[in-house]
Amino acid sequence: DKDDGDVHAKFIHDGAVELYHNNVKKFATNSDGVDLGDNVKLRIGDAPDYKIYHNGTTTIHENYTGDLIIKSDQMYLASWTSGENYLHAVKDGRVALYYDNFSTFETVDNGIKITAKENNHARIHLWADEGDDGADKWEIMATTQGNLKFYHGASSENTIVLTGDGSVDLYHDNSKKLETTSTGIKITSSTNGDGINLLSGNNSSTIYLDANRSSANNGIGQVCGRWNGTTVAQMSFSCGSDATNKDDGFIWFGTESAASNGNVNATERLRINSVGNVSIGGADATPSNAAYNGSTLHLYQSGSSSVGSEIKWSTGASGHTASDGAYMAFYADNNMYCNIREAGNWQFYTANAERLRITAEGELLLGDSFSSNINTFKMGIKESANENAAILFLDTDNMRGGICGISKGTNELISGTTNVDFVLGSLYADTHIIYGGSGDTNGRIGLTVKSTDGKIGINNTSPSAHLHV
Repeated sequence: DKDDGDVHAKFIHDGAVELYHNNVKKFATNSDGVDLGDNVKLRIGDAPDYKIYHNGTTTIHENYTGDLIIKSDQMYLASWTSGENYLHAVKDGRVALYYDNFSTFETVDNGIKITAKENNHARIHLWADEGDDGADKWEIMATTQGNLKFYHGASSENTIVLTGDGSVDLYHDNSKKLETTSTGIKITSSTNGDGINLLSGNNSSTIYLDANRSSANNGIGQVCGRWNGTTVAQMSFSCGSDATNKDDGFIWFGTESAASNGNVNATERLRINSVGNVSIGGADATPSNAAYNGSTLHLYQSGSSSVGSEIKWSTGASGHTASDGAYMAFYADNNMYCNIREAGNWQFYTANAERLRITAEGELLLGDSFSSNINTFKMGIKESANENAAILFLDTDNMRGGICGISKGTNELISGTTNVDFVLGSLYADTHIIYGGSGDTNGRIGLTVKSTDGKIGINNTSPSAHLHV
């Protein structure tokens, strides 16, 4: 400009073309293209809507209107100095993100893929609340050993570990509590009381063991107690003998005295069958009469010699050794044994009143509230308000054949007696008192009271007088 000396443009032979604004160079061509100086903006659009410039340290793109769209069938973002990729996008294909020139994250046709370098684990970090505390941090990691792990905290504690073709492990406070196995699940407890806890609030909790067995008397499921892998106790559920639908099942409980059978079933000790009968000893309960079906307790001993079934009672006062308490037992000799091993009595009640007692001294007492008068006698019978202290002997037709005891005055047996009169005799035939001598097989009649007229014969069974000797 000849007026003020400002340069508007320069055209240099075999060189650049330069354009100026207010005497400041803004644009110049070069052998590679064009140059725009620092902070010189390429403005595109009417407003302008879009600017590109370099401020001396940073290249800046500014879009003021609408979207910024870059179109290419394939696109890379890469390092100028090393050529390392940052991003790679392909038409109809992947978008990949790189770390240190290795594609660690990429989209695939049905999701995303995380890839680690050789001999490295693949990790996803999830940090909450800016990740400024250990509790904010979570990590999902695929390991080189074939595990998928869920970590928590700054120290990367295990929470869930999944193993390919193997177990799924659940942890609590970095301690494994549950593990799936090829046969089911395994729960590990580190202190007493650990295990399975079903909390249902104001509702009931249920555990189902459901199996569709094809044969009768097959097991449905069991709960086993083991010591170091060996079954020592067991509760089992079995379908019953109904071959059609197996709905008459039973529960049995088993133990092992020496745990010699490894990890298979324990030996059955107690069973509750489908109608409620209970058996102890490994056999199904068999009531003696159908009337008792549903409420029978059956004790069974499988041996046939020198064995028996026993019910035993003991208390803290008696002790609980073999020689303490009391028992009832059925032995292999087919005898029933009842024994109190302490210095106590067997007492039998009906209608809440004592009826019979066998004392520790071996006395047999019928009645109740005996005084010391019974001492030194092996048997006693005591009258009650409505009963004679007597023994009544009946024949097969329930005819009152004889009586021995004391009578309560006028009663159904005899009339004319007073209270505590002793009576002895037959009500329908002769009364005989017998004796015996050495070598006698049968007793000898020593005294006879005739039933027809009351005549008494001594050594005479047909007295002709009131007393015939």
